[in-house]
Amino acid sequence: MVRDTDQNSGTYDKTAEAVSREIVDLSDPLDIEIYCASGNILTQGAASATLRADVLRGGVRISDNDSIYTNATFTWTKMNKNGVQDNTFGTNGTKTGRSITVLRDEIDIKATFFVEMTQS
Repeated sequence: MVRDTDQNSGTYDKTAEAVSREIVDLSDPLDIEIYCASGNILTQGAASATLRADVLRGGVRISDNDSIYTNATFTWTKMNKNGVQDNTFGTNGTKTGRSITVLRDEIDIKATFFVEMTQS
């Protein structure tokens, strides 16, 4: 509880409940970049593409053998050509792993992929 002690205030001597705030430490931000060696288009004849999540700290790519990957789970989702999440992608609309393979049959004209990293 917080009490107003300013005698010139319109709320003098009234109490209010304090509001909690979440504090986020952005001094060491992480970003995830999706890398695909074959580019962002499946050209004719290409049956699949491999997408890999690379983690960057302060804009610098983190080494593959860094401990940040040890307890990390990467969850991928796919949006279809209309921008709607494809709930048939993978298992229950997601695939997991730092790298995933996307088959040509999984894409109808266009798809957008997202990846989220969580650590346990």
